[in-house]
Amino acid sequence: MRMTGARRWWIPACLVLLGAVVVWVAPAERSLGAGIRWVYVHVGLVWAGTLALAIAGVGGVVCLVSQRMAMASWISAVARAGLAIFALGIAFSMIAARVNWGAVFLAEPRMAASLRFLALAVIVQVAAGWIARPRATASLASLTFALLLWDVGGAELVMHPRDPVRTATSAAIQWTFACTFVIATALTAWTVVTLRASAASR
Repeated sequence: MRMTGARRWWIPACLVLLGAVVVWVAPAERSLGAGIRWVYVHVGLVWAGTLALAIAGVGGVVCLVSQRMAMASWISAVARAGLAIFALGIAFSMIAARVNWGAVFLAEPRMAASLRFLALAVIVQVAAGWIARPRATASLASLTFALLLWDVGGAELVMHPRDPVRTATSAAIQWTFACTFVIATALTAWTVVTLRASAASR
């Protein structure tokens, strides 16, 4: 049975509540202290957004090669949801920077690359919606992921650790990162389904 109206919003509300509980009970970190809680949220959201953008990008290539243009509407929803979750992750990155470093360093290479990517990706997604053709949707979803790999993936790491999960000395910290990623991925999936349902009802 399909959920409509307010009932559908219980899903993200419960996911956000679950994420808040996970982060609240998570352990502090030796150097960041309780400030790592903002990092947990930032990393989970960015990873989930990146995963969605990767799925949309690969899906766009598959759509073009196989000529299965019926996939385009799902690819569009996944790309837009991924971009929204990634942008939310960058917003939490700014909060984490303010809490842990005392300021947001917009010139820091990874931050600058992320903001530049978001600006370009929004333009690309607006163009995809304006053109509204399956082939363009698939192509631009792949282009968005390529921009992410090229700009953000190639950015120099100055204030960002290369691998904050595997380098963590605490298994509890590693599990917290994993849990926030799973919750953020579930939230991304809900966003995809909601965007797809909204598009189908027009």
